[in-house]
Amino acid sequence: SLNVFSLNNDKSLKKLIFSKSFTSHSRIHCSILSSDGNFLFITDLGANKLFAYKIDYKEDLFDLIYNFEYEFLEDTQPRHIVLNDNNIFLVTEDSCKLYHLEFSETLRF
Repeated sequence: SLNVFSLNNDKSLKKLIFSKSFTSHSRIHCSILSSDGNFLFITDLGANKLFAYKIDYKEDLFDLIYNFEYEFLEDTQPRHIVLNDNNIFLVTEDSCKLYHLEFSETLRF
């Protein structure tokens, strides 16, 4: 599952603002917010995918809207991602590869 909390000024947890459960075979390892705050990228080792969700803000709450996914070859296991503008650099576990993906709202991966 993915849970997002708002923070108090002292960085302690304030309140739960979003919660989403995924399938039983999912193993979320990393989630990163895009620099513009409009997308959340999630690596899922169990599904062997990188997911992109559009963030729909509603006052102090928000929702994730499925945007796109990139499926890797079997047993790749995407792990960590780093974002630089529309460039996504992703390291895998089992295949020990580095991927470079480009993302835009219209072009996708």
